[in-house]
Amino acid sequence: MGKIQYTLVSPSNNVIIYMEKIRFEAHNDKLTTNPLNTFYGYMLKNGSMLVFTALKDGKPVAGAYVSNLNHSIHIEHVFVKPEYQNSDEHIGSSLIKYIISCKAILELYYKEKLDNVRIEYINAKTKHIYQKLGFEEDTIDGQLKRGL
Repeated sequence: MGKIQYTLVSPSNNVIIYMEKIRFEAHNDKLTTNPLNTFYGYMLKNGSMLVFTALKDGKPVAGAYVSNLNHSIHIEHVFVKPEYQNSDEHIGSSLIKYIISCKAILELYYKEKLDNVRIEYINAKTKHIYQKLGFEEDTIDGQLKRGL
């Protein structure tokens, strides 16, 4: 088994299609539209969001879509292929840590100073995982956030 590598990838059409398929698979959902026409596909195509990925043996096994919001790194969606979820490799958590470590790159891309990180959670399990990474409830918008 290969080591997991974390990277920021250029959102070409092929990357968007592949990552959207993984995102739907991660949630046991069927992709019924052109991946380029989903909300995230559109946001990636127009440059509003960036895509980070976890690679195992050179193939994506997880991803995250990231934007900026109110001087924050905004991690909009984190997804891990089902066969890698709940593994000892902690791929989703490690991907989040990698994104945070890319603060300088994100500041250059978005041309602004980023003061904190915001993340959306989908259930109590993901909320607990994010809280273990130092995120706290933001009562203003219901997301979790932490300083940089």
